[in-house]
Amino acid sequence: MDLRDDWPAALIAAGFDGTQPTAWLAEGLLPYLPGDAADRLFDMVTALSAPGSQVAVEAFTMNTKGNTQRWNRMRERLGLDIDVQALTYHEPDRSDAAQWLATHGWQVHSVSNREEMARLGRAIPQDLVDETVRTTLLRGRLVTPAQPA
Repeated sequence: MDLRDDWPAALIAAGFDGTQPTAWLAEGLLPYLPGDAADRLFDMVTALSAPGSQVAVEAFTMNTKGNTQRWNRMRERLGLDIDVQALTYHEPDRSDAAQWLATHGWQVHSVSNREEMARLGRAIPQDLVDETVRTTLLRGRLVTPAQPA
């Protein structure tokens, strides 16, 4: 479903029960949303969540020069003729996902993608280290009941 549509109403119409804890996943999504749309997404997720709900988010830092250079090297290495940056939003003043969640009742744990891969014994191959985009993996648990949106 397109996030510009009334997806909360569609969930509820399909039987979603917001009184029960649920799990949400936003993996690889945030760079493709303008900052205000990402905030609205988190607003709706929070409004639909009961205490004990879980959220997992992959937060990109697309506005950093290092990631811009990495995207370009990866694109060249893979022979892609698409400019991924043209599809993404580079807004230096957009909300930090971890801070947003923490200030809206979520208990948040964060780890870099590189740290998590190493912890899991899946270190980045040396020849790909320079091309790997840096992200932060967030895991949150709603501890404060959501306020009506």
